[in-house]
Amino acid sequence: MRYIIDDEHLRVGVINNPSDSTVLCFSGIGEIVRGVDIQSPEFVRASNSNGNAIFIIDKDRSWGNNFSLQNLFNYLKPYTEHKQIYALGNSMGGFLAILASKYIKISVVVAFVPQYSISKNQVPNEDRWEQYTKNILEFKYESLENCFLDHTQYYIVSGNDRKDRQHWERFPSGQNIHKLILRQSNRPHQAAQHLKDLNKMYPFINDCFCQKAPDQIVLDNDLTDLIDIIV
Repeated sequence: MRYIIDDEHLRVGVINNPSDSTVLCFSGIGEIVRGVDIQSPEFVRASNSNGNAIFIIDKDRSWGNNFSLQNLFNYLKPYTEHKQIYALGNSMGGFLAILASKYIKISVVVAFVPQYSISKNQVPNEDRWEQYTKNILEFKYESLENCFLDHTQYYIVSGNDRKDRQHWERFPSGQNIHKLILRQSNRPHQAAQHLKDLNKMYPFINDCFCQKAPDQIVLDNDLTDLIDIIV
């Protein structure tokens, strides 16, 4: 991987393979290891079968509010122009993957446990990431309202607890917006990791990129006991 941006707000790495497609991979907030916040590129294997991959890390955990998505995608044109584009993201990264479809033409977005918003004006009961959201001085992207476009297929995988429900219930309905809910509640915000532990995550993602119907994806990956589809 070659890093093409590494400034105070963003780290962007590229795996550049000969291909007519590009996968945008948005990282979440990361994890705390021995008291240190660590963010890493996520979904690295996405480039194995899908050509180019761009890994985007919001260092500030600002849900995109500390940089310009439009400027970012203008800079990335050499890697995205004339390509079929897919987007992946987990939690904050899922929010950014959906948001990105408003600024660049994306064929398929796969978003694991994305937030609808992290603004108290929109979701007053959301308190999971206050250590980061309290530092957002201006919400340029307050919610995902009007961010779902007709030419993009959206696959949203969420948990079924109260915390995640307050987000996925706000997502609009539509023939191109597919909501898949993790039935088990012992780790509701770990949908991607749960699928990864089952060796199902990348087959699931690839089926989404092929724009299969949600019920077929669930059936093909033997997930009928794990996932409900919300119409």
